[in-house]
Amino acid sequence: MPRFIIDYKALDLDPNNAVMGAEGIEAINPHRYEFKLLDKILYFNNEDYTAIGYYEVREDQFWCRGHIPGRPLFPGVLQIEAAAQLSSVLGKHSGLIGDDKFFGLVGFNNIKYRRQVVPGDNLIILGHLKENARISKFEFQTVVNDKLVNQGEILGTLF
Repeated sequence: MPRFIIDYKALDLDPNNAVMGAEGIEAINPHRYEFKLLDKILYFNNEDYTAIGYYEVREDQFWCRGHIPGRPLFPGVLQIEAAAQLSSVLGKHSGLIGDDKFFGLVGFNNIKYRRQVVPGDNLIILGHLKENARISKFEFQTVVNDKLVNQGEILGTLF
């Protein structure tokens, strides 16, 4: 059994009880339309810079038609983008990123995929932000049905 970044099973992860919805996310993140890959925030802890995001993978999304026709798979790079969007929301919510700054992607470390994600799945994104003077690191894991889907580290800097 993998070690999860956050002991999420002890938390209320009902999307109806989210701590931040679409309006709150849109007030922080500039992503819109097809590239809004974060529906809700289910948990924040500003003391240890952790958060849990939620994304409903639907069959009407733009990638379904072409990413394996007849058997759509949620692209791994979009899973990483969803995690990156969570890191940006967490950074702003916790005060690590000022209102006039943007947390921009500069690299990845140790990305590993373990399972496929398909329409109908609800992606839970666990994340922990580690900030330093130049490059911040966001350790993330994605989970579907209590199973680890992927994990890695996103590197970003402020723009």
